[in-house]
Amino acid sequence: MAGERILVVDDEKSMCQFLSIMLRKEGYEITAVNNGKKAIEEIRGGRYDVVLTDIRMTGMDGIEVLREIKRTDPTLPVIIMTAYASQKTAIEAVNQGAFHYLIKHAKNDEIKMVVRNALDMKRVRRENLLLKKQLKKTSDLKTIIGKSEEMQKVFQLVDKVADTESTILIVGRAARARSSSRAPSTTAARAPPAPSSPSTAGRCPRASSKASSSGT
Repeated sequence: MAGERILVVDDEKSMCQFLSIMLRKEGYEITAVNNGKKAIEEIRGGRYDVVLTDIRMTGMDGIEVLREIKRTDPTLPVIIMTAYASQKTAIEAVNQGAFHYLIKHAKNDEIKMVVRNALDMKRVRRENLLLKKQLKKTSDLKTIIGKSEEMQKVFQLVDKVADTESTILIVGRAARARSSSRAPSTTAARAPPAPSSPSTAGRCPRASSKASSSGT
């Protein structure tokens, strides 16, 4: 997708220029920095879809940049680049969460393919996150019962503010009405029992008389 943002990190100016020119031709927005510290500042201050970083740099190296990025945004794909192929550093980079380990003198098509794959993964993760939020929102609304026009307005309001981080308090007349509806049942529960009817009172002597005759 054109317009996706890529951060290039390399202390070699020529490498930054090469990657920037190549990736801009693919329609991406490129920001290039020459050290790890600036890279972290960029990540914290803006939104990026992929990071390409050299592994060997003065000051903060690529592995340190990778670790710090994963602390800031665990979902951001990071591609590690190196001019010195090493199985040990490749394993370390992958174990730290790198999306891919790329040799600098790789073919242009290979670099483009790795970047596209990283962007696809980022896109899928974002879509999955949105889907989970939508499913949770739908599930939460199912626990509220109400078909009246007033309740439908409440559902619409909940839907509008569902993605905000703020705490929302919805108030209305429903609470007062619900309290009032409990009053009759409470009063009825406390009412004294009705006096016995004459027919019921009349049965008691006969029962006592029968008990006396059986005892004699």
